Amino acid sequence: MHDFIDQLLHHIWGINRHRWTAVTVAWAVCVAGWAFTYLLPDQYESEARVYVDTQSVLKPLLRGLTVETDVVNTAGMMTRAILSRPTLKSVTMQTDLHQRVEDEKGMERLLDNLAKKIQIQEDYNQRNLFKITYTDINPLVAKSVVDTLLNSFVTDTLGIGRSDTGMAQRFLTDQIQEYEARLEEAEVRLKEFKRKNVGLMPSDGVDFYQQLQRAETQYSVDKLKLKETGERVAELRVQVDGEEPTFVMAGTGKKSNKIQMLDSRIGALQSDLDSLMMRFTSEHPDVVEIRGQIAQLELQKIKQQRPDKPQDVETTSLEENPVYQQLKIALGTAEAEYAALKVRVDERRSRVQYLRKMVDTIPKVEAELARLNRDYAIVKTNYESLLNRREAAHLSQEADQRTDDVQFKVIDPPTVPLHPAGPPRKLFIVIILCAGIGAGLVAAIALAQLKPRYYTSRSLTAHTGLPLLGSVSLASTGGRVLKKRFASVGVFLACLTLLAAASSLEVMEFLEINVRQYVMAYIEMSQI
Repeated sequence: MHDFIDQLLHHIWGINRHRWTAVTVAWAVCVAGWAFTYLLPDQYESEARVYVDTQSVLKPLLRGLTVETDVVNTAGMMTRAILSRPTLKSVTMQTDLHQRVEDEKGMERLLDNLAKKIQIQEDYNQRNLFKITYTDINPLVAKSVVDTLLNSFVTDTLGIGRSDTGMAQRFLTDQIQEYEARLEEAEVRLKEFKRKNVGLMPSDGVDFYQQLQRAETQYSVDKLKLKETGERVAELRVQVDGEEPTFVMAGTGKKSNKIQMLDSRIGALQSDLDSLMMRFTSEHPDVVEIRGQIAQLELQKIKQQRPDKPQDVETTSLEENPVYQQLKIALGTAEAEYAALKVRVDERRSRVQYLRKMVDTIPKVEAELARLNRDYAIVKTNYESLLNRREAAHLSQEADQRTDDVQFKVIDPPTVPLHPAGPPRKLFIVIILCAGIGAGLVAAIALAQLKPRYYTSRSLTAHTGLPLLGSVSLASTGGRVLKKRFASVGVFLACLTLLAAASSLEVMEFLEINVRQYVMAYIEMSQI
């Protein structure tokens, strides 16, 4: 700690020893820095703010029918596109900035400087609000550049949206024509395939293996039903063969009873015939059988209506036995059903055999058909989607051209700046003052290091390593003391004057007194 304090005191005594050097260097740095600051040209900043209004009455009504473009993102993209070389070159031509340069290198430097000074950014506090600023030494040029950028920003943003819609329509039209040709080719391929493979394709959405399983199931069911019907036919035949004739008393009422019985049987058979005709054709075995039975009963009815001789006791024939007749009818119905089932079983067997035979062919046909249908469905879906999108793009273009879907509202138009926006001379004055003071202190310390002296006996002992026997104090005369006091007062006044000069410059900057104008006028007079 003592070493640090000794070192600090050593530097302070060294600065005091070379105080005039420190003051001179500080004054020189400050004067040079302030002069350079006021030689810098004034920078005038022009600003414009534009609001992108995307809320229109028509937009909610057309939602879902038109293509919704994000104009704000397009505007954000334009903030970067405006800083491109062609756009900046166009700005220089429109604002006569190109007259400041004489060759290509100068133009490149001008474009680089222009890109650095132009600022286009979105306001973070207010969405859809964009600010355009530019700084130049000429206030009229600054305003002209901002005005040109504002017009370019608005027109280019709208132009990009409309050109994108037109390009989208042209692209969709080309794609629709291409997909239309592909759709026709897919339809032709599908039609030719169906024509060549008639009878081999699946029906009702059922594939080959489902058809085979269904056919085998139906074949098994019909075989079982055929067997059951055969057993019933055999049983009915046994019952018919074992039936005997009946004995009845002869009389006039016998014929009427027989006729009524025949009518009831004919009516029952007619009902069965009507139900069968609803399911089968007139050539079906069951229909033919029942019609034959009805015809036989009609003949019997005609015979019974003829007059006969009365008899006391009459033995009826087996054909006139009602039980026998019922069994006979049941037997005929069962035989007809058996015959129909036999035909059906044969057809089922043929179907199963055919499907088993085509086990390697039909699945391939089904797979190829599924592929063709899938390709056709994909092409058709894309074709219809492209048609819908083209209509949406067309409607969007019509809405964009006939209505103000997006409006650019200039909140603050560019104006000619009356006061310079830079350079920040207030800050520069303070920085240069601190730099001058620091340079003076560094210069004094450097001189003290070049010409070292020992200010205390302890520092002398520490440096030489020899014991100090004693010290002699300096006795100053009255004139020497007065001279030292005048020197200290002079240094103090020089420092105070430097601070006063810096404060005066700050006050003049605060009062917006154009000091640079006086400086430039003084330089011109000096040159004259």
